[in-house]
Amino acid sequence: MRIAIIGAGAIGSLFGAYLSHKNEIIFVGRKDHVDAINSKGLRIEGINNFTLKAHAYTEYNGGAEIIFLTVKSYDTQNAMDGIMEKLENEYIVSLQNGIGNIDIIKKYTKRVIGAITTEASTFVGPGIIRHTGRGITKVGNIYKKDEEMAKKIVNILKESGLNSEYSKNIKNEIWIKGAINSCINPLTAILEIKNGQLRDENISPLIDCLIDENSMVLSSLGIDIDFRSLLLDVIDKTSENYSSMLQDIMHKKRTEIDQITGKIIEYASKKNIEIPCTRAIYHILKEKEKILLYYKK
Repeated sequence: MRIAIIGAGAIGSLFGAYLSHKNEIIFVGRKDHVDAINSKGLRIEGINNFTLKAHAYTEYNGGAEIIFLTVKSYDTQNAMDGIMEKLENEYIVSLQNGIGNIDIIKKYTKRVIGAITTEASTFVGPGIIRHTGRGITKVGNIYKKDEEMAKKIVNILKESGLNSEYSKNIKNEIWIKGAINSCINPLTAILEIKNGQLRDENISPLIDCLIDENSMVLSSLGIDIDFRSLLLDVIDKTSENYSSMLQDIMHKKRTEIDQITGKIIEYASKKNIEIPCTRAIYHILKEKEKILLYYKK
């Protein structure tokens, strides 16, 4: 199958590399990464080590059957604007952090599939990705008519060596991951620590507050889960990981705070749910981001 990866960064490149075992892959990304892939191939390090020859471009020129959209959530609309005229019958799989990406994509096409992943990777440099943690990718249809396609994508991922399962309610899964990220990512980015260090007894009161607040948001959405146990399990299983938001801060890049915690706050405001700890963390991270981006200039 011909598959395009639009937004070939850490996660996009990782998925494209594994998918290339059984499929023809088109990578679309930034020029330095694209040039490195075209000249030396794409190198995957870490859990598995291999190099693949691949075709990479700075723009999508059409022709794929499936597109994995892996751009940062604040770039979703720009990415869709950029490929809109090239779209034919492609299915777009939103494999992104953040809440609200599906709603943006639906404005351009009804052939949209939702996905979340706990696979972990880092961008080492142009043409080099490190696979730092194994996880699972959940895939689900937004529209009933696309259930078969969602299940087909699950099988494509499995055949390529990636753990995957079908989700009957991917919208809820996206909210749950958003809540998890809202608790872990900003705090690790502010403190510049690995996920596992959130278990420190000096940090636990703040984590407890974030858990309680995000649990209220999920309950309001009708999502009935033991969020505390789930979150602590994620922290333990990803204890050696650097969150994507921390990686952005370390590289003095814009974060996805507005599309993660910002969306949690937006929903809570509409429902009159008080989440002071979440709001405080959001504003602290925004100030840190602002300072880093200012001095980057």
